[in-house]
Amino acid sequence: MKDRRIIIAAVCAVVCIGLLYFFSRSSDKKRYHWFESYRAESEQPYGVSFIRKMVESYRPGEKFILNDRQPVRKLLAGIDDHGNTDYIFIGANIFLDNESAFALAKFIEQGGNAFIASLAPPEELLTALYYRECGAPLEYAYQQRQSVRLNFYHRELKTEKGLSYEFRVGTKVVDYAWHHFTKKVFCDSTKTIAALGYHDEDRVNFIRIRAGKGSLYLHSNPLVFTNYFLTDPKKVGYASAVFSHLDGNDIVWDEFSKIPFSGKKVSGLISKD
Repeated sequence: MKDRRIIIAAVCAVVCIGLLYFFSRSSDKKRYHWFESYRAESEQPYGVSFIRKMVESYRPGEKFILNDRQPVRKLLAGIDDHGNTDYIFIGANIFLDNESAFALAKFIEQGGNAFIASLAPPEELLTALYYRECGAPLEYAYQQRQSVRLNFYHRELKTEKGLSYEFRVGTKVVDYAWHHFTKKVFCDSTKTIAALGYHDEDRVNFIRIRAGKGSLYLHSNPLVFTNYFLTDPKKVGYASAVFSHLDGNDIVWDEFSKIPFSGKKVSGLISKD
């Protein structure tokens, strides 16, 4: 993990310089749109084009597949080396039909790693992959507040005070729903879930779920990976530390599953805590 973090950090430094230039090259603030699109091609504050470029760049010479045309079930059917491939999704919600959820679960069980940062849990995938060790479903809760401090549990990644994140609309800091995993998924019998990161001392926002030969990584704050925050070198470091958990060479970046399809029921597994 340490060597990969060094590589990522070097690329991040270059990306950060580019971001600072991008956001400072014009004083015309009206051209910025402050809504959470999470689109891979968007250079707006809450798009994710810069982290997509960052992730693509730190594995030179390997495959990077930007999927915006087909369901996950068809995409993964063309990948032979699951153990050498990482799947990445960053968005408000992930929309998977049952066949795609099963295909992604099989991909993980056969050695692939999947990273999903979303505002709601990937319900269909968890149904196919996750056993309720503590007798409770994996759910998100949230706190409505202007800012939080994010940190890691691992001693090599943890910082003394963590990093502060605020939700802005233009020049104003406003209240935001900062999501975290409910405590009832953690108990004495928990074996497959590991808490990796948190915000505000005790609210877990980053976990790993072991399944077969691979792992599913879930992050409940996709906002922190958007362009706006990557203008700060320290926050670039946070993103690089998160992605250092992925150890494949090839990358699948999924844009297609951000699009709701007919008959999809949006997850309701979010509560205020």
